[in-house]
Amino acid sequence: MENLKMRDALLPLDSINLNLSDLLALPDPEAAEALNTRMYVLDQIHRIHERSYSERGIIAREFERRSLWKHLVDPETFEAFPNLTAWLSCSDFLGCRRTNFEAKRDIELLADVPAEKLIDIPKGNLKVLTQMSTAVRNDPGILEAAKSLLPNEFLEKIEKEQPSQHIESRRPLRFSPGKSGAKVIERWIAYALDHDLVGTRDEAIVRACEMAMNDAQLDEEMESIPENKAANATA
Repeated sequence: MENLKMRDALLPLDSINLNLSDLLALPDPEAAEALNTRMYVLDQIHRIHERSYSERGIIAREFERRSLWKHLVDPETFEAFPNLTAWLSCSDFLGCRRTNFEAKRDIELLADVPAEKLIDIPKGNLKVLTQMSTAVRNDPGILEAAKSLLPNEFLEKIEKEQPSQHIESRRPLRFSPGKSGAKVIERWIAYALDHDLVGTRDEAIVRACEMAMNDAQLDEEMESIPENKAANATA
């Protein structure tokens, strides 16, 4: 704490590496500076996290195209990675396996857009681009908007200015299932993503609802068949 008091000003990385409790205990003028800096750093981390998605996909695609995984050693086996999947699945330094494959798939869907133009586009807006035509998603104004606007703002812009793309703006829905219900939902989402049935968590929920609705309608149709009505009446 003494060392902290002696500093005239904290560098951004200092503020994120120090305990928050130490910063909160500073005198008001110093606390104001330190906590303000920490908020700035946290915002930058959030922005980097959002924009890292497109870079993950671009890098994964390049690893596949050039078989770059052959030149690296798996820290778990201490041998060269045998294939791309093994490299993408290495949690020691690549993070979530599912995110890596999801990012790679999205970048492949955007193969008609130069990779350098996709850098810095956050995940949500990148997924909107995958739904657009080649001409629209290569428009410089659209690409710039994808980089600078929040996902909801970007969707509203596309819905208003590019109605022919038939892309809908999103509306948040909130549910609070119990613990057992939440496990069932998460298990379905993981299954749908792992088996390439959908591309996002949102799509998995919509797909589940569509399947449930189709099953319910099919049951109604089956019950309306005369012979089934008669069987039910005598049961």
